[in-house]
Amino acid sequence: VMGRMAEAEPHFEAVKENSPTAEACVDIGTIYAKAGRLDKATEWYDRAIGIDPQNAAANYNMGRVLESQGQAERARAYLDAASKISPNLATP
Repeated sequence: VMGRMAEAEPHFEAVKENSPTAEACVDIGTIYAKAGRLDKATEWYDRAIGIDPQNAAANYNMGRVLESQGQAERARAYLDAASKISPNLATP
């Protein structure tokens, strides 16, 4: 995965420069999260939320990453926002 990630990263950076959609940012954040690069994942989720604060997936994923980093209070704010945006979204 890391070799492929190294190949993909320049493409992700190019996306940043081309007015990405919130959905694209969520997708890239998820790729980073799955690769264990939580710092980069939160950066991309934050970018998605900046583009579209009502993006439930961005808020939910940000909450889950923060939760995994032991930042329960910050995580809860994002998870609560996600559940308000999309009440059917499963939150722990």
